[in-house]
Amino acid sequence: MSARRQGLGALAAGTLLTLTGGCAKPAWTGQAGHSSPLQAPREAAVADAPHAPATPTSSAPRSGAPPPPLDVTLVERAAAPWHAVERRRGLPLTPEQLFDRLESVSAVCAGERHPEARDHYAQLALLAGLEARAEASGRQLGVGLEMLSPREQPALDAFVAGELPLTALPAQVEWQARWGYDFSLYHPIFALAGGADLTLLALNAPRSLTRRVAQVGLEGLTAAEAHELPALALDDRAHRALFDAATRAHPAGDPQRRYSAQVVWDETMAERAHAWLEQRSPARKLLLLAGLYHCAEPAIPQRLRRRGTERVASVAVAGATAEPWTDSYDYLIVFED
Repeated sequence: MSARRQGLGALAAGTLLTLTGGCAKPAWTGQAGHSSPLQAPREAAVADAPHAPATPTSSAPRSGAPPPPLDVTLVERAAAPWHAVERRRGLPLTPEQLFDRLESVSAVCAGERHPEARDHYAQLALLAGLEARAEASGRQLGVGLEMLSPREQPALDAFVAGELPLTALPAQVEWQARWGYDFSLYHPIFALAGGADLTLLALNAPRSLTRRVAQVGLEGLTAAEAHELPALALDDRAHRALFDAATRAHPAGDPQRRYSAQVVWDETMAERAHAWLEQRSPARKLLLLAGLYHCAEPAIPQRLRRRGTERVASVAVAGATAEPWTDSYDYLIVFED
């Protein structure tokens, strides 16, 4: 193992404090005694849905603000023991039982409330468990990121290759300007992915494209802009209902154009995820990290299935279930503090 991998792995291991099970297929939990809020304000959750179109809410971070100092223990402080629930049947699962069920899945969409450290701890626990299983089976594991678009892919590749240190990655991808949420929330994910030599995929559409669609509609795009679009399904009633529910309190702009921008966002992430999974040499598995709205069934999961990636599962933290779109999640993570 290289010194770089050992160092990055140690950064992530500092957050994943307790290994349970003691078996060949480990499942990860956190350390008792730490807590963070399970419920985010509704404004923070709603901001996830219209974030790409041109009307962010007051809870969205300001891209012009300077980045906060890096806090490498921010996610660790949200750690706690957890179990899972199979939502449709209400069946409680140990972490290892959850990973057993995810064993045959090609894509896991882990929804997040962007500012919530506990949601990012849940994603980190999922990544650690999936990585342990992938390493044992020889399956290639990737991490798909809503936060970045293909423009930032070369920087991600350089980081994974060991050519760019983690400390330099936020500036290289212009994290504060392009995403805005505290990089401390994502730092352990990048540390674990880099330490395990996992593929990192920038999934999102360019912000300039979704902003243009929100402003002028699909019909107003230039030929060059239209060429960037993936195949779009604009007639999904369940998806539209979720969008309308999420944006009802923020009705700025043309609703059809804003919805079209949201579809471009979800379809682009599904398209890039599916393309990577389809290469299958070796067999591949992808953990997608995206907002709660994007990992709801009518969003990325259903659009992955339409493209042929049939084995898809969605996971969210149980504290987010007050939002309407989490009713379609497959599994919920329940913290025990």
